[in-house]
Amino acid sequence: MAQCIQNESISSRDRACDLVRLNNKSAKGVHFPFAENAEELDGQIKRKHFDRATPDVVELLRSFKPFKGGNLLLRAMHDIDVATKHDTILQISVFPLVNKLPEGLPQELAPIIGAPPYFVTSAVVFQDIKQEDISPIVAFAHNPLFHREVLETLKQIVELSFGIVDAFESHLHRSSRTPA
Repeated sequence: MAQCIQNESISSRDRACDLVRLNNKSAKGVHFPFAENAEELDGQIKRKHFDRATPDVVELLRSFKPFKGGNLLLRAMHDIDVATKHDTILQISVFPLVNKLPEGLPQELAPIIGAPPYFVTSAVVFQDIKQEDISPIVAFAHNPLFHREVLETLKQIVELSFGIVDAFESHLHRSSRTPA
């Protein structure tokens, strides 16, 4: 799974380099920029040399919101890629998931539990749940995707990556047909 995410990340980086080359600039050191927040994105665009691309390509990149608090899946793809560079283990776990909580749930738990389906992490709550109300879910065990179902989330990451690559390639094809 980690390899799948790394491949998607590499694909985005390759398109970034292609778009810089299309602007007749060196692609040396070019990377798809990711930032801690929206305010730092322009600095990352410069540090990752993506500013060598045309202004409309830089604007296209900004529209993807590659920062924390922007596009969760895109940022998660980057964070997982970085975290698994030297370790292909992606930490997932099986969590009990229930649609119905037992009667008489302590009120102090209500704000943190949210709406169904519920991830049950409290043994106090878990002991009162009927077995037929429990279904297991394989989910990410750590942030930024904590408790998100693994296969569906990976599918969304691949779709997002294809969308980014398609947007970049569409731009490449439009630009290559434009007379100089």
